[in-house]
Amino acid sequence: MNGQGADITRPWSLKLTASVANFVGFLLLSYAFMIMVMTAIAQQEVVDRMARDDLTIGYSSAYTLVKELDVRRREIPSLRKREQVLSGQITKQQSDFRQARERFDLAWQSFLPLAQRIARNGSCELSLQGAEDLAAKRSVWSEVQECAGANSLSPSLARLVGEFANSDRNVEAAAVMLTRAAEVFTRTKEEFDAVRAQLKEAVTVNPDEEKARGSFSEINVLRETWMLGGGFLVAFPPPMLQILLALVAGVFGALLVTLVLIVYPRAKLDISSTQETWARIGLGGLISVGVYIVLLGGSAVLGSSPGTSAAGTNYMAFCSIGILAGMFSDRVAGWLSEKANAFFRPEPGQ
Repeated sequence: MNGQGADITRPWSLKLTASVANFVGFLLLSYAFMIMVMTAIAQQEVVDRMARDDLTIGYSSAYTLVKELDVRRREIPSLRKREQVLSGQITKQQSDFRQARERFDLAWQSFLPLAQRIARNGSCELSLQGAEDLAAKRSVWSEVQECAGANSLSPSLARLVGEFANSDRNVEAAAVMLTRAAEVFTRTKEEFDAVRAQLKEAVTVNPDEEKARGSFSEINVLRETWMLGGGFLVAFPPPMLQILLALVAGVFGALLVTLVLIVYPRAKLDISSTQETWARIGLGGLISVGVYIVLLGGSAVLGSSPGTSAAGTNYMAFCSIGILAGMFSDRVAGWLSEKANAFFRPEPGQ
């Protein structure tokens, strides 16, 4: 009993699954076609705007400028925040450096009379002349410490040197602190200057970048919305997008006539009937691309008009041709067959 029930319900479930799959497929194809048409129209507006603004670079180069501008604009908030942080650090580190400098100067001024006394005593040869910079003063301090360590000084002088070494008037310790403070301040200042340079570059827009940004303003909704492709199709140059548009337009045309036959089975469309829905849809896309290429071939294939440009204002023209080719793929196939017979006709006398 259960087996018979399963046999009865299986065909219905398969039909329902197929119907749902077809419905979803139709929706996806229609949605893809709408996105393709919106992108093509937006690209046409971009190309026209670039021509009006006398932008001498091509579409792809202009799009690259726009993407670089977007990257720089996204970096501006973080650069401004980093600039503020570094500004606060510089203020503090500059204060630390000034305090370290004052501490070193105080230690040196306290130690200098002792060094001069030792130099006059003659018990230790010191080079006090020219001891103006930090390195020279540290050298004088080291020489005095060596003299004290070698017992070259009198007990009273050695005791005074020891008191300096063990107090906050230690010239070497103050010099180390001053050097570290200077290094930290210098590194932060260099980073601050680099961030400011990056920020200036990020907010500076040259004339070509300004024109490119204005030209692509109409297409930003496609670039910023993932449901509309997130700018994937926008990156295609217009001539390349027309090939995809021809394919999708043919698929849409075949889908359109298929739905017409389903909804109105007795409609008089003068087309060959077929039960292969997806085969018709696939053939519609391929036939449309074939017609697109043949039309671009111009007089070489058709024997009449010159070749048609693949760029410029032909978006909707080729889209319309693609839809008709997809809808009436059987008649288009016959038309292509006639053109093939004319193109590949045998030479006279053969």
